[in-house]
Amino acid sequence: VSSQDAALSQLDQLKLLPFKYITKAVDRGANSQIWLSAFQGGEDIGGKFFINMKETKLTPAALDAEKAKELWVLSERLSGIEFNL
Repeated sequence: VSSQDAALSQLDQLKLLPFKYITKAVDRGANSQIWLSAFQGGEDIGGKFFINMKETKLTPAALDAEKAKELWVLSERLSGIEFNL
């Protein structure tokens, strides 16, 4: 395969452009997890949600237990895998 064949076309580059704004580079992807694992602030941080090393409030949709159950059932149905938890 030549380097020309491996290069993305301009159209393919345009298709991928939105992902530049919603994804992170590999070397930055685990920053929050690493920061939290080394955290020594003395306060309880369990059960909190962090993005880019900053606590972030969850949206009401993320806290909706009924919707979570619906999503679980749908995921099992679509994947064909049932989890008996």
